[in-house]
Amino acid sequence: MVWVLKVKGLKSGLIGRFKSRLCCRGFLQRLGVDYNETFAPVVQAASLRIQLADAVRRKLHLAQIDFDAAFLQSKIDGDIYVKSPHIKTPHGYCLKLKRSMYGLKQAAFLWNAALEKLLLANNFRQTKGDPCLFIYDDGTIYMSISTWVDDCIICHNNTFAYDKFIATIKSTFNLSAQANLDFVLGMEITQSGERDTIELSHKKYISDMITKFNLLQADCTKVDTPALTGQDWSKGTAAESGKKSIDKPYRELLGTLSYLAQWTRPDIAPAISMLARHQNDPYVIHWKALVRVAKYVKNTKDKCLRFSEKTGGTGDLHAYVDANFSTCKDTSKSRSGYIFFMMSGPIVWQTGLQSVVAQSTAESEYIAANAVAREAEWVKIMYDDVVQGNYGTDKSLPVNCFEDNQACITLALKFLVNKAVKHIRYRYHYVKQQVRDGIIQLSYIPSKDNVADLFTKVLGRIDFIRHRDAMVVDSILI
Repeated sequence: MVWVLKVKGLKSGLIGRFKSRLCCRGFLQRLGVDYNETFAPVVQAASLRIQLADAVRRKLHLAQIDFDAAFLQSKIDGDIYVKSPHIKTPHGYCLKLKRSMYGLKQAAFLWNAALEKLLLANNFRQTKGDPCLFIYDDGTIYMSISTWVDDCIICHNNTFAYDKFIATIKSTFNLSAQANLDFVLGMEITQSGERDTIELSHKKYISDMITKFNLLQADCTKVDTPALTGQDWSKGTAAESGKKSIDKPYRELLGTLSYLAQWTRPDIAPAISMLARHQNDPYVIHWKALVRVAKYVKNTKDKCLRFSEKTGGTGDLHAYVDANFSTCKDTSKSRSGYIFFMMSGPIVWQTGLQSVVAQSTAESEYIAANAVAREAEWVKIMYDDVVQGNYGTDKSLPVNCFEDNQACITLALKFLVNKAVKHIRYRYHYVKQQVRDGIIQLSYIPSKDNVADLFTKVLGRIDFIRHRDAMVVDSILI
């Protein structure tokens, strides 16, 4: 066993405490001898956003649980023997673990199993779409819990019931409970006093990134878009420049920005997706483009996701989908993008190249519609289960998906066989079934109003800001 030291920071950036842990050297374990199962899920980012959007809808209180030395609180599932650097044992003897320890390959699995067992024993149920989101609802008391290893985000409507639940959990596990949730997983969470608005941001994370990559002195005031229009990042153009990005932390900065794009900054997702294609062989033009994204994030670090009661007249749950035909010069593939909104805030978004080369604009839009239909299946499961509590019934309405291509909508609604569409692979006709089964509803929207247009191409400043402001906004809560 070895000691591992760590400094744990606060939301303000100051040092919270110094931590030390005695850990096992799990790399010496052998599969089938010292361990079997290792997988332990964590809550998906989209599930957490759905939980918080539902908290706005129900005007719930937010709280947080942090289990103390969580992995030490689960029982070991086999015979594990260790040697300690501080405990002398007689010759021929060693120590046998009774509890799991940090460093063991199965430690996360054992802890997740123990926590799941405890929650289910207290009448919580797992949601159908995410095993790490639990709900308790007896008609009067409502509580939802999402788990990320030893961190739990709790939304509840009854303080007395919450205190009773914490007391019950404390009888089994050691933990520290925080009545007000404000900082978790490196993310700031702010709730209004009326509990009708929640904001998610990464201000501290961005500040740390700025310091780490020496951007403190960089002038970012004029960088109001993550990318410039007309830029060509294709391999052919980059190779012609002849200037490779050597000794630059391209992957490190890309990973840092990717985390933002996945959690609270959908506005940078398209640029990050395009630049991620060059991480194995980046050139100077790619590095400069990546630094521009970082500067843009610095300039807009106060932007946040906001969930509010105001829905803008488009219904509670809705989506936008779009495609850009043959946008990739390297492969001639089209780029798809979609985004789902709930309580006026984004809960799910995706951008990326399509897996096949589309033959027309309508086909590329149809492939994109198929992608949003697949995602809508999961989103609707979560929405029906978490928000409406009627998963498995036929009471819920279809997800309204806004599309700006009339030919695509016609193809999804009607069974057409002609030379323009008969070559489309069968898998992409899944969208027809989703429309027919009432999972989604495709509605036309003009291109200028299609928010998903931001995910398919590099937009000019005016168009970008208009669509960006529909996704992320300036923080108004303190």
